[in-house]
Amino acid sequence: MLEVVYGASGAVNAFAANFEQRCNGSSAPLYGRIRYNSSRPLFNPRGDHDGDGRSDILWRNASTGENYLYPMNGTTILAGEGFLRTVADLNWKIAGVGDFDGDGKADILWRNSSTGENYIWLMNGLSTASQGSVNFVDPASGWQVKR
Repeated sequence: MLEVVYGASGAVNAFAANFEQRCNGSSAPLYGRIRYNSSRPLFNPRGDHDGDGRSDILWRNASTGENYLYPMNGTTILAGEGFLRTVADLNWKIAGVGDFDGDGKADILWRNSSTGENYIWLMNGLSTASQGSVNFVDPASGWQVKR
């Protein structure tokens, strides 16, 4: 379960989620609850991958699977573009961007629309600091990642 309560300004006022995963393909993949108490935003809706407080642009070529990240300052690309790596299996899609490890930099959530596999790239600017799989959710179960 993921609950996010936003205020009128769009800031996160309250958040509850569970990081203990249970999934059997027929029930919700998450259950339980924790509280998030921090002044740092839980999700980075701007896609700030380098932690400078400005939105960056994440590109994916749907034909080749290549992925690039442009760190931005307004309309200016900072320090050039960053090739992340190619994900050749085109069933993998970027399902979301958020600060999953709490370091102030946006990370990338991947989902394989064919197999139901989920994967997170924990980012450190233009590079992947670490990565790992997230619980499998059967595509036939009807569960979807919502942004």
